[in-house]
Amino acid sequence: MKDGDLHLIYTDHRKNLHITDLDKLKEADNPKDSQTAIFHAQISEEGEVVRNIISEKNKINGYLIPTKSLCENDEYLINVGNRSKVMYGKIVF
Repeated sequence: MKDGDLHLIYTDHRKNLHITDLDKLKEADNPKDSQTAIFHAQISEEGEVVRNIISEKNKINGYLIPTKSLCENDEYLINVGNRSKVMYGKIVF
């Protein structure tokens, strides 16, 4: 949470960026698939949702590893895997 908005970071199928109908969502079965991407969703107190693909904006190749990502004292660190490589990054909202 930041300034009343909920921020979510997750891995999803690229084609789901603009899909709002749950029946039309694509499944991201394998986080290592080339069709997956790291998303950021910002949900306002009023329920408005804004989504974007952060892995394209920042040219990140890989998938989010949630169990190795953390948030402490308003510092958001993510762990991204790409085969045998591991990257850490700081998210600033």
